[in-house]
Amino acid sequence: MGRRQWQNKIMNKKNIQIRLQTIEEQISRISERLYQPNINSSDAKEMQKRRKKLIKDKSKLHKKLQSDGLS
Repeated sequence: MGRRQWQNKIMNKKNIQIRLQTIEEQISRISERLYQPNINSSDAKEMQKRRKKLIKDKSKLHKKLQSDGLS
């Protein structure tokens, strides 16, 4: 593997780690908001949907790190 490829792989790993951290923060914020008593059911449903998508995205990024040998 050439120097350029190695640098790209390292940058990709850093970018994925940053995205994972951002996703985890978003999941946390949504989870906190879901526990508010004044939230209506349609908003709660939308937040649950968003949270589920973020968890799926997080899983895909973890798999990408492992499959690329970046972890």
